[in-house]
Amino acid sequence: MKIIKRIFELIKLGAPRNQYYLEVGVYLLKKGTGHQIGDLAYTQKIAGKERAFYVSELFYDFKRNKITHKLSNTVIKAEDEKAG
Repeated sequence: MKIIKRIFELIKLGAPRNQYYLEVGVYLLKKGTGHQIGDLAYTQKIAGKERAFYVSELFYDFKRNKITHKLSNTVIKAEDEKAG
């Protein structure tokens, strides 16, 4: 429903047609990754302590048609949680 609301906002503001396509493309890429920013990727024991690694960045490589990510050991809030 968020994408529909966003499209209506763009229509109301008179945005160009390619902006609609970009918004829909971003939405579909986010849904297709299988991960979100802040998701727990895995846990690992290092020197007797258990450490958790979270997804910190997501990238889509158009050349290789592959989604890659970077990991961090700090908890990161998703963009949706930051906004609301």
